[in-house]
This record gives sequence, structure tokens and C-alpha cells, in this order.
Amino acid sequence: MPNRQQTAIGTAVGALAGFMLGRATSNLQTKRILGSNYKWMSSQERRVARSLISHGHDHVFKAWPKAGVNDDAKRRLLTAAATYLSGAGGSLEAERLSVLSPPVPDKQSKLLQTHDDSREDSYYWLRDDERKSPAVLSYLKAENEYTAAAMADTKQLQDELYKEMRARIQEADTSVAARYHGYHYYTRTEEGQQYAVHCRRAVPQGSGPPGESDEPSPDQPEEVLLDENRRKTEGKHSFYMVGECETSPNQQLLAWTEDTVGGEKYTLHVKDLTSGKELMTPIPGTSGDVMWANDNNTLFYIVKDHLDRPHKVLRHNIGQQGDDQVVYEEKDEAFYVGIGRSHSEQLLYIHSGSAVTSETSYLSADNPTGNFTVILPRTQDVEYSVSHHPGSNSSSGGGSSGSGGWFLMVYRDPSKPNSELRVAPVDDPSQQKVLLPHRDDVKLEHASVGAKWIVVSERSRAQQSVVIYRVPEGGAVPESLTDGQKVEFEEPAYSLSGGLTGDFDSQVLRLRYSSLTTPPSVYDQRMDTGMVQLEL
Repeated sequence: MPNRQQTAIGTAVGALAGFMLGRATSNLQTKRILGSNYKWMSSQERRVARSLISHGHDHVFKAWPKAGVNDDAKRRLLTAAATYLSGAGGSLEAERLSVLSPPVPDKQSKLLQTHDDSREDSYYWLRDDERKSPAVLSYLKAENEYTAAAMADTKQLQDELYKEMRARIQEADTSVAARYHGYHYYTRTEEGQQYAVHCRRAVPQGSGPPGESDEPSPDQPEEVLLDENRRKTEGKHSFYMVGECETSPNQQLLAWTEDTVGGEKYTLHVKDLTSGKELMTPIPGTSGDVMWANDNNTLFYIVKDHLDRPHKVLRHNIGQQGDDQVVYEEKDEAFYVGIGRSHSEQLLYIHSGSAVTSETSYLSADNPTGNFTVILPRTQDVEYSVSHHPGSNSSSGGGSSGSGGWFLMVYRDPSKPNSELRVAPVDDPSQQKVLLPHRDDVKLEHASVGAKWIVVSERSRAQQSVVIYRVPEGGAVPESLTDGQKVEFEEPAYSLSGGLTGDFDSQVLRLRYSSLTTPPSVYDQRMDTGMVQLEL
């Protein structure tokens, strides 16, 4: 005796019998799409399935479980489909989704103990930092397949949106160049390629100092430093990302870090830019940060701990044998470590910071085997950042505590939540002088110093601004900051950031600007003349 679903299907199929004659789908195609489910269907159910496929609704059967799984839900879907095709209306979506079986991860008990606290995590096994676990990869594949099946009815719309958005992207594009040590450095992207190409062109002989209209000369040959597309293709990587790409101080070597797995652990490479030859065995498992010393042979990099926390700084000499030396290790798990060179190119920094506390150490870039010196000892709820000026004596110095010059310091503590700007001698950073006191209505966000200019980024009444001040003649320590030039735009609300670009003695301020009516733009301003040019 036929059940209700089969009776409903029979009635609806009779109504659409003539409707599907002109667009018949072969049994072979129907069998291929339905797989093992074809066998249990009645002839009427198969006719409904063929009709759906003929009229472009084959997504209804995408990711159907094998025969014997959710068969009742499948029959309900076919009943609703027969009604829909007969012209009676209705929707198939709820019935279609009821057929699908979302993957359910296994529970594998694991006890985690931290800070004298114990908790059980049944899904800890899904953490796979190496991205290699067959079980995790299999589960993720099942999740992706389920998502694709659930969204199958929107596949055409997805493709249309993708094409429309991609059509609005200028794939062949070039970044604004930065002039540095006799070269213009920039990146570009090519049509149909996903990754950047890092390039440079030499600054022509006899060129004047950098200005707001400075740009690479097309008469100078382009030198490709690193082609990310080529690296990905030649390495046959399914994933590729560059962390940092840094030339040596003499501009003859290139150090870069790359992640080819997606786990945010980078491999450090170094090559000779003249020959293209790699100069050392790649170093895996770094955080992606890299820093050159001034000898063009010593590199500093960071590795991560078991929590994926950047915590240890090591020193490597190109061509050396044996293990690299650890120069700093952060043992407090609340603190993350970073490294960087001063804009003056005389100091190397190690930064360690938590959510509300920071500490910075420095070392002469000319003395990479020396010991790093703490600028201000760590104090809970105190944060500071520094920028270095060599002072009236611009020589590099020869030691970690005798580099000379002064620090420009952004300093925040609980009594100064908006931060204040201070200056302190490198030889004794505890002897600080306030240049811009704390203000209740102005947040001091960042400050940096070049040979002749100090650039301060502020925020007041939710609006960002950039203010520039002159450094005293000869690079002397500033006694105060007055007559600042505020960079302003006419729109009532916008996003603005600015910083020094190029060599330490450059007088070019690079501004990044956008608003609700202005797309992201880059301006260069000559600070001594005030001349501005839109670069991008």
C-alpha cells in the first residue's frame, strides 16, 4: 500500500508529466548525481529528480548522504519538489537543508592545568599548530564540504559577486615608493597574480634631496628583490605569506621571512642581491621579525614558545657554524617580544610588552655582540615607546650604553592615561624632561624623530591630527616644543596617520588619509616648505 509521500508525489508528477518532455535529463546523468540514492527511489521519485536536474536545480542533491542516511528527509524533499514543479508553489530550502548532515567532531577528553586551575577540554585535539594532523584536516574538509552544500543555492550569486568585486580591483598596481640609501623601494602587483613583487630602482646620479614629488625614475632599470608569486610557484606551496623583507644597511643583501603553511611561523632566508644566491641555511620557526646590525653580517630574529608567543631573541652570523646565541628571553607569559632598528640606524631595540606594561632595551647597531641595556625598568601599568636622535654628535658610538644622543619618549602611567611626551639622554634615560605635558582632552598616540623634525600623532574629540615640530639647530636636546605646525584637512571627520619616510635626514612627511567620502590616499609633504602632493 503506497504511503502518503508516494501518493503526493504521484499526484504532482501527473500534473507535470508534459512539462518536462522538452528538457529531459538522461538516466546516466541522474544516476551520477544521485549515486547510491538512485537505487531506493521509485520511478516517480526518479522522474522528480530528473526534472529538478533538467531545470537547473541539481544543487538540491549536492552532498546528499549515502543511501540509508536521512532517507525520510530525502523523500519529504522529493514530495515538496514535485509540488513545486507542478506549479503549486512553495519552497524547497527547508527540506533541502534537513537532508544534509553537518559534521560532528569527536569528543576526546584532555585535562588542562594553568595557574592552579584545571579544566577539561573535549575538543583540544582540534588544535593543530603544525597544520598536519590527518584527523583535523579531515574534519575541516568535512566542514567546508557541508558549508558548500548548505550554500549551494547561492553559488551563482557568489560567483557573480566575486566577479563584480574583482572587476573593481586594480590588480596591476604599484605602491608609493620610499627613497632610502640611494634607491626607491616599492612593491607592485601584476594582473592575475595574488602576491606582491618587491622592487627597487636606483636614484639617478645628481638628484637633489627627497621632496614631495619624488618618484622612481623610469630611466633606471628595475631590480626585483623578491617575487612572492615565483616563490610560491617554485616551492609548490598551497599557502604563501611574507612576514618581513629587509635589505642590509649596505643595501647588498636581502633578509626575508616566509610562511608556507599558514601557521604564522616563518622561515628566515638571506640572499645576495647581486648574484641571487642564498647565503645561509634557512632558519625555520621564527615569528617573522628580523633585524640587521650595521656590520651587514649579523641578524637578530625571534622564536615562539609552545603558546605561539614570541618570547626569545637570537643572534645569527651569516656563515657561522653551530647554534645561534640567545640574547634575550621573556619568561613572563603575559609579555610578547618584538625587535626593531632606530630610524637613526644607530640603535637596535628589543621591545617586551603586555596589555598595559612595556619595557625596551637597546644596543649600538655597530656592536651587535654587546649586551642590551634596559632604557626604563619594567613597572606595572607603565608603557613607553622611544625614538632616537644622535644629538649634536652624530657619530655612531661604540657601545650599548655610550651611543650618545637622546630619546624622544611617549610615556603613559595611571596618572597620565593620555600619555605625555618626554626627552631623555641616552646615557641616563632616568633624567627626563617633559616636552608635551599630559592633557585631559588630547590623546598622544605616537611620536617619532628625524634629523630635523619631530612628528607627533594626536587624537582629540575623536579626531586624529599630526603636528610637526623643528628639532633645535645641530640636533641639540629640545628644551620645549612650541610653534608646532598642525596638518589639517577640510573634511569634518577623517582618519589620518603620518610618519617620517626615507632616510633619517629626509624632510618628507608621509600622510595616510581617508574619510567617508575619500578613499584611502597617500600624501607626501615637504616639512620645510609645506608643499604637499597626492601620491596615491
